[in-house]
Amino acid sequence: MIVERLEGFQTPECADFLLGELKRLKANNSNRRYLVAILETVRRMPLEVAQQRLLDLATDSSLSPKMRDRVVEAMERATRRW
Repeated sequence: MIVERLEGFQTPECADFLLGELKRLKANNSNRRYLVAILETVRRMPLEVAQQRLLDLATDSSLSPKMRDRVVEAMERATRRW
């Protein structure tokens, strides 16, 4: 998947682009794998790039509760990794 290849671009701009996709797309069966791949890619970015962005997204009421839970999980996994 292309989004997984973006892992090499560990910049704030790349994180913003990827997390913007989470806000842009409504989660459903068709794109769930894509959205999970986005979270995994951002989770692997340096903590200083990903942490605040994930925290902001975890409290964003435009996301479904389930997606916010996934964001929190990705944030926790990223924090444990460091």
